[in-house]
Amino acid sequence: MIQLLSVEPETQEYDWRVLRRVVHGDLSGSVRSLQKVETVNCRRSLVMQRRFFLNSGLFSSDHFLHLFVIHYSSKVKLFQTIITAVVIGLVNLQVQITGDTIQNIGGVLYTTIRDMNYLFLYPAINVITAELPLFLREHRAQIYSADSYYWAKSVAELPQYTILPIIYALIVYWMTGLYASAGVFFKYLFVCILQAYVAVSIAMFGACVFGEEGAAIPFMPLYVLPMRIFGGFYINYDDVPPYFQWATFLSWFRFGFEALENNNDCTAPVQRRMAQSDAESRYEARRMLFWIDSGILVAMFLIGRIFGLIALKLRTRFAK
Repeated sequence: MIQLLSVEPETQEYDWRVLRRVVHGDLSGSVRSLQKVETVNCRRSLVMQRRFFLNSGLFSSDHFLHLFVIHYSSKVKLFQTIITAVVIGLVNLQVQITGDTIQNIGGVLYTTIRDMNYLFLYPAINVITAELPLFLREHRAQIYSADSYYWAKSVAELPQYTILPIIYALIVYWMTGLYASAGVFFKYLFVCILQAYVAVSIAMFGACVFGEEGAAIPFMPLYVLPMRIFGGFYINYDDVPPYFQWATFLSWFRFGFEALENNNDCTAPVQRRMAQSDAESRYEARRMLFWIDSGILVAMFLIGRIFGLIALKLRTRFAK
């Protein structure tokens, strides 16, 4: 049926006559019309097959180049993640938790949050911008909707942004000598994955807003860098000027860093000298704050994806 209703340059006049008859409901002589269409289709079958294989890109150099780029970029991301994690682990190799090294532990935790953003945020911008012209063309042809494309793309990208943070966490956590507990480690791993998810959501939102990598890359740091400053490591939340206090609640760096601080028991030697009741109450408060911060990160992840979808749908509506 699609082939019957299509208009080809070689038989444009005849195809338009068939379309007019279908639109106006003039089906008289339909058998004869279909026979003519089949005859024309047979004559142009070789032309159509040749056009399909040449223009579909399945066997073109661009297609193989695209597959190579995807495979190569995945290897590059894996290599970057491993090298970054090993360097962080060597710099902070088996840090002993004492009163003098608590600041170093805090640096390791904040470095983790920073790396989960910078390793994945900016590369993820190209996920949308590279395919946006193709998507707009196929969307105008009503091949699929913006919702289908966006959510399929989001789900397809999740595995690599789950596996890579796991690799990073496995290397950094045990090399730096953070609190040796399986429960604490899996919470650390959970926060790493959440941070990567939020970073990719911000990247996809920015890509849908700006539409081009050349526009998104220069402007995204204007939003990301202030959020990093308000993350709680460079300046305490209480010391932030009142006119910037609101910005701290928009910083996903802050909630990720808070979650890791509440999860990693840096004050274990101190708590051993505390009364049992005080230690238990402190532990319960930290555990509650950890889940609150994690819940906020989940909400930011979902809100970022929804905002990205809205931006993409607006772009499809107003695209020329």
